Amino acid sequence: MRVLVTDAGFKHSLSAIRNLSQHGVDVVAAAPRKLALGFFSRFCAERAIYPAPEDEQAFLDWLVNTIRTRRIDVVLPIGDVTTTAISRFKSRIERYARVPVADWEAMRIASSKPETMRFAEALGIAIPRTYEVGEPVDAYPVVVKASEGSGRVRYVNTAAELAAWARGRVVVQEYVAGEGRAFFALFDHGVPRAMFMHRRLREYPITGGPTCDLRGRGVPVAHRTRGYGRIVPVRDGISGRCEVPLGVRRSVARCGSSEAPRRLPPRLLGSGSTG
Repeated sequence: MRVLVTDAGFKHSLSAIRNLSQHGVDVVAAAPRKLALGFFSRFCAERAIYPAPEDEQAFLDWLVNTIRTRRIDVVLPIGDVTTTAISRFKSRIERYARVPVADWEAMRIASSKPETMRFAEALGIAIPRTYEVGEPVDAYPVVVKASEGSGRVRYVNTAAELAAWARGRVVVQEYVAGEGRAFFALFDHGVPRAMFMHRRLREYPITGGPTCDLRGRGVPVAHRTRGYGRIVPVRDGISGRCEVPLGVRRSVARCGSSEAPRRLPPRLLGSGSTG
């Protein structure tokens, strides 16, 4: 079997490259730049450079051609942009290779923080108060994030700061003080393979960001579902109430699934990916 792994510059991709190769899979590592981390791994059988995935049509044309010429069996996208593009054109790509990502119906929600928040709220999951762009904020601080993608978090303490940062496609939410706790799960066609939880002890920056230190433990495998993912609720330090901020994602990870969006994320995540 030959698997193409995108975003070879990410540490998550390097883990996938190593693991797949150690299980006898030929790995073709791909990235938009020559100096991608995964290209230097001894577990990488071949390397490929692709055009910027933001140009979805150029990326799709390259991907289909690469699948055919390099005899790729499975395409495993890792990053936000590549996963979103591949999900959008999944039906075309699946003519040539298997694609273990969510269908666009699910990905459309998972790739958009506003859509994710509305979906969570409809399920009765507590979320921080969310403001429309331009709506008066009655309590500071608030958190400003891009409506798509990870990172780019700003903590805003005044109306002047908010006016400076709340531009373009962003989401503005109340700041919930407390500790972050995370739940990770891996499923194989409905069969649970592994579960893990952790409590964040340290983050960078201290106001909220990637985990630097944690305390975790395995979770007994007892429930059946489908996909793989992560959820990071925040426990309010005063009330003890848990809310799910902008890190929630949902997907179905089975190849060819048409199930509605009911599970968690459509891409491989590290503890530092909160967006």
